[in-house]
Amino acid sequence: MDKAGEVKVMVFNMMGEQVVKLMDQTQNQGNYRVAWDGRNRKGEIVGNAVYLIVTDQPSGHKVRKVIVLK
Repeated sequence: MDKAGEVKVMVFNMMGEQVVKLMDQTQNQGNYRVAWDGRNRKGEIVGNAVYLIVTDQPSGHKVRKVIVLK
């Protein structure tokens, strides 16, 4: 992060439904890592599919695709 502020990291399925929220907190400037264990908010392992990792931070919005294969 190049600016301090509120950071949200969320995982969505391709239908636009939120699968899990990985982070929702204020962070200082710096480098961070967030890991997703492939589980939804109920703790269930998600199915094989393409998911979107959405990051909202003060400097902007990023979307990355990930593929889950078992």
